[in-house]
Amino acid sequence: MFAPRSTRRAWLTLLLAAVPTLGLGWVQAHTPIDAENQALKAPTGPDADALARRVSTFGGDHALVLGFHVVVPGTAGGSVPNAGVAALARSLRGIHGVAAVDTLPSPSPSVHLLLVSLAHDARSAVFADTVHQVENEARARCPAGLGVEVTGVPAVELAIAQAVAQEQRWMVPAIAVALFLVLLSVYRRLGLALAALVPAAVAISWSGGLYALLGHRLDPVAALLQPVLLTVGVAYSVHLVDGFLRRAHRVGAPLAVERTARDLLLPATLACGTTVAGFLVNAVSPIPAVATFATYAGFGVALTSAAAFWLVPAALVAWTGGRLPAAPRLCCNLGLVGWMSRYAPAVGLLALVAGVWGGRACFGLRVDNDPLRVLPPRHPLRQDTDALAARLGGVELFDVLVPASSRLTDPSELRLLAAAIAGRPGVAGLAGAPRLAATGDLLLSGILPRSGSTERERLFDAMSTELRLRGRDEALVTGSAVQIARDSNRLVRGQLFGFGLTLAVLWLVMAWGLRSWRLGLLGLVPNVLTCLLVYGAMAAADRPVSVATALIGTVMLGLVVDTTIHVLERFRRARRHGARRAPAVASAMHRAGRAVTVTSLVLVVGFAVAACGRLETTIEFGLLAATTIVVAYVVSMTLLPALLLMRREAAQ
Repeated sequence: MFAPRSTRRAWLTLLLAAVPTLGLGWVQAHTPIDAENQALKAPTGPDADALARRVSTFGGDHALVLGFHVVVPGTAGGSVPNAGVAALARSLRGIHGVAAVDTLPSPSPSVHLLLVSLAHDARSAVFADTVHQVENEARARCPAGLGVEVTGVPAVELAIAQAVAQEQRWMVPAIAVALFLVLLSVYRRLGLALAALVPAAVAISWSGGLYALLGHRLDPVAALLQPVLLTVGVAYSVHLVDGFLRRAHRVGAPLAVERTARDLLLPATLACGTTVAGFLVNAVSPIPAVATFATYAGFGVALTSAAAFWLVPAALVAWTGGRLPAAPRLCCNLGLVGWMSRYAPAVGLLALVAGVWGGRACFGLRVDNDPLRVLPPRHPLRQDTDALAARLGGVELFDVLVPASSRLTDPSELRLLAAAIAGRPGVAGLAGAPRLAATGDLLLSGILPRSGSTERERLFDAMSTELRLRGRDEALVTGSAVQIARDSNRLVRGQLFGFGLTLAVLWLVMAWGLRSWRLGLLGLVPNVLTCLLVYGAMAAADRPVSVATALIGTVMLGLVVDTTIHVLERFRRARRHGARRAPAVASAMHRAGRAVTVTSLVLVVGFAVAACGRLETTIEFGLLAATTIVVAYVVSMTLLPALLLMRREAAQ
């Protein structure tokens, strides 16, 4: 059913899988980048509608800010020569994709500011070229004695997209090499280590290839797909390889693979179902990047599980041959279980205290997303942005759109509104005079200092509230900065709902698979405690939740529950065959313990390598994921046996 009966058939199976895998892998390697990070913005909703109205009336709000400052003392009396900057401005207006070049008010004669607005109909095909041309032209034709800094939302978005693509090119091979070395050190045979990597390679190539063929572009969230599938795929294969080693020294490769696959079919299916559920909960996210990541991750995990039962048996038959030495198991005898039984109440009480602490600490979690933090501190764009923001108080813009029908278009009312905006805490000032459209609508633009998404969302909400209180709710606070801040926080807060939904789905899957609602509920306890401890520690350390770390709760909950599934399934089988509680726990830990340990080690190493990246998103995700796996392993291997030994009714 699962294993080819001969080496020739095994090789044929692997070759048949290799052809589409290599083809889709080539397509995946050429996935275009999302230069504007459009997938990170909700396409519908009040903020998207307000931004669409602003774009239709005034054009796109994609604008670059160029700051010129004196670097040679004595240049033009310490002030920026306007003639040289004006000549540069004329040159910039001739670049394809540039809609306008305007001068912004400057706080000092030693600083001159240009606002370069990009055409609102520019698409990614020309977007990157336009940004690069503006930056290169500004640096090449900068007047003598002056320095120039280039920043703005378009430059930040493009830099993030390009950095993500560069990160992925080295990260996936690095994780693959690290996992291969771990597997080789554990199994000490080349064929076994390679066999464990096969399903992950298939899942990455097929999922990534379909992702590119269906027109998706690479964004910071999608960049997590390959490392996750690689790590999860290897972890799934470990159970097959470990079970194979337990039998191959007695019956030979084909029969050992066949029996192992049959033995693991149910727990592996349940583990796959819970992991897929953990991903798919995020498929309802209003943020396209998150919904797409969740969909393809769920598909990739299901494909990994199928490939494990299809290709790992073939690889084991083709690459191992002969009989192998038996694999050592994690020692768990009745004496150890008796010791665990005596201290089970203490373990349960300690877990309860830890859970209460983690739950209370979670109320102190704060949300904060700063897109610029994704880039390394030494990235030229981040340094330019920080330097210019220090001189001006801020560089990003937001808008207040005043319809022609509003009384705020009256000059006196408009002056009061402009003064209120400029004087509000959290606003560095106005970005020039109000703009008037042919429709009669007005646009006021303000400058934002460097801050996180939560602080900005509060600012925008306060401004909207003030407009409503004045009876001027027809005026709209809008712009890309507004939508980015609100979408980021909406995504993170939505994970709370997703976490609860994931718990319900996981319980249903486990209760159905284990034929016991009690065992299904019991399997959730160690994993919920893990999430409470991890997020509680983040709150205690005053680490904010970002877009990357917000996904940990639902994604990791679906992943780390696999450990409890394998242990509980072994326990259920032993009880079904008449074993008492203590022998059943000993049998479950003895049979599943080594594979669970190796699986956790593989997951930790894979995510730890991801944490060695340069981008904040991959570093945060990798560190928190690795920490979550370690905590989940310790909790599952201590608390779960204690719960099984404490509650007789949960063992039936």
